[in-house]
Amino acid sequence: MARWLVTASVDEGSGTLSSKQRTAAIPRFRLRAAGPQVGDQVALWRLRSGGGLVAFGTVVAAEPLDTPTVTDPYVVRLGTPSAAERRRSLDAAMPQLAVQFNDLFLDRPVALAQLEGLVPVVIRNLLTPASLTAQQWREMVRVRKVSCEPEWPAAWNIAPGSVVKRKELHTTYGGNPRAVATRSSHTPNTFLFTRYGGADDVAAAQWAEDDLLIAPGHPQWGPGVSEYNIAVLTHLRQGRPLRVFESGQRCCRYVGEFAIDQERPFEGWALTGNDHTFTHPWEQQEIRNQLEVPLFRLRPLEQRALTRDQHRVAPWGKPQRLRLELASNSQFMSSTRAHDTAAPTADSERGSSSELVHRLVSMLENDPEARRLLSRLDEAELLSTLLQQSRRREDLEQLRAVIEDPASKECELQKVLERMIWIFGAEFLATPARRSLTTRDQLDLSLIRPDGTLHGVELKLARVPRLVRKHRNHYIVGHEINEAQGQAENYLCQLDGQRDHILAELGIDCRRASMTIVIGHSAHVPGIDPNDVAEAIRIRNSGITRIRIVTYDAVLSEAERSLVLSKG
Repeated sequence: MARWLVTASVDEGSGTLSSKQRTAAIPRFRLRAAGPQVGDQVALWRLRSGGGLVAFGTVVAAEPLDTPTVTDPYVVRLGTPSAAERRRSLDAAMPQLAVQFNDLFLDRPVALAQLEGLVPVVIRNLLTPASLTAQQWREMVRVRKVSCEPEWPAAWNIAPGSVVKRKELHTTYGGNPRAVATRSSHTPNTFLFTRYGGADDVAAAQWAEDDLLIAPGHPQWGPGVSEYNIAVLTHLRQGRPLRVFESGQRCCRYVGEFAIDQERPFEGWALTGNDHTFTHPWEQQEIRNQLEVPLFRLRPLEQRALTRDQHRVAPWGKPQRLRLELASNSQFMSSTRAHDTAAPTADSERGSSSELVHRLVSMLENDPEARRLLSRLDEAELLSTLLQQSRRREDLEQLRAVIEDPASKECELQKVLERMIWIFGAEFLATPARRSLTTRDQLDLSLIRPDGTLHGVELKLARVPRLVRKHRNHYIVGHEINEAQGQAENYLCQLDGQRDHILAELGIDCRRASMTIVIGHSAHVPGIDPNDVAEAIRIRNSGITRIRIVTYDAVLSEAERSLVLSKG
């Protein structure tokens, strides 16, 4: 019997599933190995911040694939085959193994520090496969039983049955505040929001036999499975705890941690009674589609979720209400009722300084007299600078978290950067202009110089593996940069053609407009040195005018230097 250590699929879940995958999709962890054996033991390792050992399982099925689809997002390959092995894999499909996880501790990962000397070095290098000896496996099981409380961002301090404000929940943990199912962008969690209601309410979770919670997902239309619902379907394969909430108008009750049923994830699909309507771009006719929701089969994890009887109690009676805050790199809660959870002590100096700044800001916002008296002091300008630096530092850390998240979208990057105009330089006004200046295009960010001229910003994904590629003896920029440059050139052409109208109507001068393209991160370009990435982009910038191409890591470095210089 072999023993394997595999890493969770961090990139899984982007896009949608087809109708065929919708009917056949099961949430079991899949991997490929050259010599599969039913009964092999598997340990799951979650990568990145808050990562660690999160589950034990067993190989329960091994079936050959029809084709060796290396790009299948639902398959993790065991082994890093050589070039010859990769060529042979094109002729003979590698068997696919299904893993049944029977010991889940996604919310209490065993950190690398606790397994020092046990975890193979390949995990440090982010490689997927690792073979374990029987002694290593026994030691990992032993350490898992005595594992200590995790630290942020893996820590979770909300008890089942507690009520929190949804706005504060997303401010602390991230995620889409308007989605029914969403991944946390700051922590390794997946959220599912249901509604408290009766048996006839489609959006309400219902209990079935065998203590299964039938919970509806995000409304969608079309034959596939939307990205929101994939977040729930694949939470096990990503090593993320699934946190279920019941939503009210502004608050939500935490029901507890659940796991998707590995044998049968869907109970079925239900119509919501609402329609999705849009106008066809060519035929100019209104198309109406019925919205439906998947009914997920969720199993509560022992002592980590409300029981069936506890869940039936109305959530808005007299539950424990919590207020969520984030101090330093830890999460803590203070309750409006008696609560004994203490604030974290890690990095206490920085945490106390941040708390003091927030108190000063709150006092100045609510007390006009205090603002008037403080403005007379000589130190007022210094205080203003300190407050500005604190806010900018917090914004920078939030931007860094979104950039490092492989699942982040352009809209998430745009949302953070909209309030960080200063990061593009002091030559722009603090308030951005409207994004829609021409009839056909919309800029991601519209910046204005003091003389009224326009500077547009086009934001692309931070994770672009082919940002730079090798060409003969040199490195050149990839297709994504060429496409973004062409898009920016078209924007400038449209602005030049409509400059008189824009100047007359909006007072913005587009005759000398320029563009900045922010794309990629050198850490996401495998096998190429960051200096070579920067050099290839620098060469491209030297041959173009009115357009500047910059990576997200370069933007972060420039912002860090700006904060250091302003502090000095």
